[in-house]
Amino acid sequence: SSLNERVKLVIRDRLPTSDYLSDGLSRCPMVKKLKKINYNKKYSRFSPLFEKVIQLNRLEGGEILSFSIPADKDGLSFKLQLIDIKHDGFICDFKGEDTTYFPARIRALASFLKHNNQFGKFNVSHQGGDFTLQKVTSYSTNQPLKNRSSMSRKKFMESVGASNRNDRYGWAYVNHNEKFVVFGAWDIFTELDRALIFSLDWEHNELGRKQNGFGEAMEYIQLIENEGYSLKTFPIIMDEEYYNSSGTAKIKDYVAKLSDMSLTFENENYYALGQHESEYSKKSVPSIAQDVLKIFGENIDKTERETLVLARIGQGRFRQNVIDAWGNGERCALTLTNIREMLIASHIMPWSKCSSDKERLDGANGILLCAHVDKLFDAHLLTFAKQGAKFVSKLSPKIDSSLLKGLGIESGYELSVDKLSRSHRERFEVYLATHNFLFEQKANI
Repeated sequence: SSLNERVKLVIRDRLPTSDYLSDGLSRCPMVKKLKKINYNKKYSRFSPLFEKVIQLNRLEGGEILSFSIPADKDGLSFKLQLIDIKHDGFICDFKGEDTTYFPARIRALASFLKHNNQFGKFNVSHQGGDFTLQKVTSYSTNQPLKNRSSMSRKKFMESVGASNRNDRYGWAYVNHNEKFVVFGAWDIFTELDRALIFSLDWEHNELGRKQNGFGEAMEYIQLIENEGYSLKTFPIIMDEEYYNSSGTAKIKDYVAKLSDMSLTFENENYYALGQHESEYSKKSVPSIAQDVLKIFGENIDKTERETLVLARIGQGRFRQNVIDAWGNGERCALTLTNIREMLIASHIMPWSKCSSDKERLDGANGILLCAHVDKLFDAHLLTFAKQGAKFVSKLSPKIDSSLLKGLGIESGYELSVDKLSRSHRERFEVYLATHNFLFEQKANI
């Protein structure tokens, strides 16, 4: 039990801290406290340099642009973050009270984008004259939203026969007569084909306090998973220009339109799968792409950057570290299959929860598995339980084990750990304890 408690603490300590949206329906992890920064009033000496290196057609296509701006001084660093280019100023995270001290090159870049009518959201970083830039969303004007409703969300839900126990703190609604559940789909968590509607990470806020709406929302998720209730969503739009002194943001509007969705669970998150309207789909980039972009924003040399990118996608040095640590060659550690094209170096402790690049590249924090085994392991539907000196496969009760027998996957199969060194094995057990905790957490939902 002491190990489990340590694992819980490790997991909680490594969850990203964030501010929270609050306005009745939902409180979910959100952006930091932001400020609006004014554009340059005069032509900047950096503008002609940006004109030479920024290809607007590539930027419009969503490409990640990397370029350098030579100058007599390196300028202030600017860690990767999202900036929002609007007509009357740009919005980004800035801790200083006096915005006249805002990094000059980033202000010049924002002014250049505005001058070229590049309104929207951009991922930006700067270090020693080196920039990365990617356009995430685009808009030319702030037109009124379609289908916006004058009635409250509570009235809207009542009109479709849905309710919840606490409208002020509730995250979702339910209609027991027609057996469907309704979640709001925040535009900033919505892609064209899916929206993040609920996460196990949202149980506690950044102060460690349990969130009021979490338990009820979890009950409604279980109605979908276990009782055959269907899922519906409606778009919620965040007010990007409203931030109070505590760093919270509020709902700007919602769209009184329900859409039928299906539910899926991935890496502690619940997603509504289906067709989401592009107007309300503002989630930036997939997690792997975002992690890679962050790597490009770090102050590291080219070789180390390449190493981390390859590690993130399960290749390169990390893959070799896993092979070396396990001593099985290029073989699946469970099935011993040696078809190289089928094998994936899978992280045991997720990349996002690793506290350092050392953990991300640690061969003991990975297992070489066949692709179908890797998918189950990554989704916490399969793990490995310690039995004496052995580790054996364990399937989640949420899946039908009889369906997996044809694929050669059953509980009780032994993992090939004989060639792990003592130090690698000790670290492997710590990483696996984290995975097992998440496995049990999902299995008991």
